[in-house]
Amino acid sequence: EDKLKNRGLNAANAVRAFEASAMEVTTRLIDPDLPARVLVSEMMILAGELVAKLGTTQGIVLPYRGQNPPKLPSAETLAALPEGLCRQLAVRSTMTRSNQGSTPRRHASLGIDAYVQFTSPIRRYTDMLAHYQIKAHLRGDEPPISAVEMDVMLEVLEDATRTMKTASRDADT
Repeated sequence: EDKLKNRGLNAANAVRAFEASAMEVTTRLIDPDLPARVLVSEMMILAGELVAKLGTTQGIVLPYRGQNPPKLPSAETLAALPEGLCRQLAVRSTMTRSNQGSTPRRHASLGIDAYVQFTSPIRRYTDMLAHYQIKAHLRGDEPPISAVEMDVMLEVLEDATRTMKTASRDADT
């Protein structure tokens, strides 16, 4: 009976130790400039550009994403700033927020005429919308979402995303 009791205690302790180790969270920084990460990033951008070209040439309503060009400071102003982080922040502060709509638009940061986020339909709802539209087109069906419906959805999503980002930023302060 004592042996069984000890075995039971040992098993319970082993479970507790396993649960405690499973609760430990460790993080590590991954270098964003690793060749594999850069390659994946570039392939995701290429996929988005190709989907946008397909949509543009075939007249498919998609959630196109764009960005207006930044209004950069003059060359003299930039030259007066210290090189490195200070100058990078000055340039970054001039960049405009991205915009979305049912029509193709230029994406200045990527340097392409049309772009659709397409590679993460599990993480991003707009990617899933793009998949719905492309799949319907490839089947020979009429895409399920009209331009007006797409614009309304994108506006609602943009408002919700902005609210979540603001809430997240406020929670961090």
